[in-house]
Amino acid sequence: MFWAKVLKVFGIVWVVLAGVVILAGAIGIAMSASGFWDAFRQLRETFSPFNVVNWLITAIVFAPGVGALIWAEKLKKN
Repeated sequence: MFWAKVLKVFGIVWVVLAGVVILAGAIGIAMSASGFWDAFRQLRETFSPFNVVNWLITAIVFAPGVGALIWAEKLKKN
């Protein structure tokens, strides 16, 4: 039970921090643009569903947190 709680806390912290890092990256992209429409275009290109590299990196960044949450649920059931 103790390890389930530890993994759950770790997973939640990891997912929140990963979200904050991605949000900070999006803000950085928008701030480096030369105007609103340029920022919109750059963000649209970055988060496009066809930008496979970005989605793979996002999945890799979130994987440890999500894996810890899944593992915590399995430990809690046993």
